[in-house]
Amino acid sequence: MKFRHVQFFLIFMPVMVLFSCSPEKDNSSAIAGKIHEYIAAMEKQSYAGAILVAQNGSVLYKQGIGMAIRSTNTPNTPRTVFTIGSITKQFTAAAILKLQMMNKLHVTDHISTYIPNVPDDKQDITIHHLLTHSAGFASAIGGDFSPISRDDFVANVMKAPLVSPPGQRYLYSNIGYSLLGIIIENISGQRYEQFLNQYLFTPAGMTSTGYSIPNWDSDIVAHGYTQNRDWGTLLDKPWDGNAPYWHLRANGGILSTVEDMYKWHLALLGTKILSDEVKQMMFTPHISEGPEGRSYYGYGWAIFTTPRNTRLVAHNGGNRIFSADMMRFLDDDVVIIVFSNVAEQPAWKISKTLSNIVFHEPYDVPSGKREVLTFQQLTKSPTGKRALSLLHIYSITDTDTTRQFIQDNLAPAVIRKYTLPELLGFLQQDQQGLGTCNLRRAVQTGTATLELTVQSQKSGDWWLITLRFEPDPPHRIVRIDVDDTAPIQ
Repeated sequence: MKFRHVQFFLIFMPVMVLFSCSPEKDNSSAIAGKIHEYIAAMEKQSYAGAILVAQNGSVLYKQGIGMAIRSTNTPNTPRTVFTIGSITKQFTAAAILKLQMMNKLHVTDHISTYIPNVPDDKQDITIHHLLTHSAGFASAIGGDFSPISRDDFVANVMKAPLVSPPGQRYLYSNIGYSLLGIIIENISGQRYEQFLNQYLFTPAGMTSTGYSIPNWDSDIVAHGYTQNRDWGTLLDKPWDGNAPYWHLRANGGILSTVEDMYKWHLALLGTKILSDEVKQMMFTPHISEGPEGRSYYGYGWAIFTTPRNTRLVAHNGGNRIFSADMMRFLDDDVVIIVFSNVAEQPAWKISKTLSNIVFHEPYDVPSGKREVLTFQQLTKSPTGKRALSLLHIYSITDTDTTRQFIQDNLAPAVIRKYTLPELLGFLQQDQQGLGTCNLRRAVQTGTATLELTVQSQKSGDWWLITLRFEPDPPHRIVRIDVDDTAPIQ
């Protein structure tokens, strides 16, 4: 099943600093050197993929890392093709806005104008609702590669009950973006990919982006790997001819390179493809992604305010094997693009640190040590005990016990930074999203870092929980990241 990376609870405080930046502003070569050092360390931790970092219109770092195809010793390069998952959604949103520029539709139109036989409970859904994940649809109605025709997909979606009334709340939905792809086809008379290629990719100079039109040579398309197993490429999977079936089409599955995605970033800075008017609509924070209001969704992009009070628009995606992240710091004129073709090292794990390097914030350089711990070892170490306490908190919903966990286990700097209701809200999201988890593997990746691979008893989903602790006793928690991950075989 395709997913969108979820950060249920994210804390970052500059408590554990293994490598800190000089207070003086670094020049481009110094930043590039620090990126190179960090990426070299991550490659030793099994990371493989491609990276591009640019600032003020100049590329600071562009590199392929590790192997694209291990069986033939084919390395990744900046021109290696990866699947970019849900980053596809920004292209679907841009295509809808292009149609608005062509006076073919308006985002306030009801979907019944362009899709026949919409039932009564879905008559109020607008294109805006689909773009902002507020139509009320569930996430999906089938697997990425499950065969289904366009007509059957629409019929099944229209028969399925809504999770919530249209416009009431944010609920991330791949279904909604596939419906947008169908609207694009119905209005334009072209296949979804043909429209994107003509009106988005070709004008931007993107010759290596799409589903099948680029017709890539097989030796430049990266294979995905999980626990040394070759998953192959997206092009190897069951498709509906020249594109994925509609469970995946228009909401994910586009393939691209970091070089092409940088061209897309540059195109969005100008008005050759999208006008300033529709770009303002794209990057407006239309709806909060969570009750705490720390991120919002525009049209195909998530929108944040950085600690520097600047704008960040970003999106990531993947399929539990491949992952991709694109971060555009609009006011800082910085873009970070990261692809990964190994399940154990997701792209967003890399991109977070790259942003810290670029903005002269504290970050960690991995020590190279990765030790798998037994349950007994966890119970005997201070960090292990705190990790097990966190898993226990996920299994309950008692507010008093959760409050006590916060007081006993989170670093004082974290408690000072966030209010108690905020911290309770973060953990309550985890309690609802993960619930009781079975611990499948614990890996110590540094003196103050643990990675827990767990499986939710409620949903069966697999999650990677990364915990960072104070480097000195009593080793309280300074950061918790929760990421989707691949099952352990």
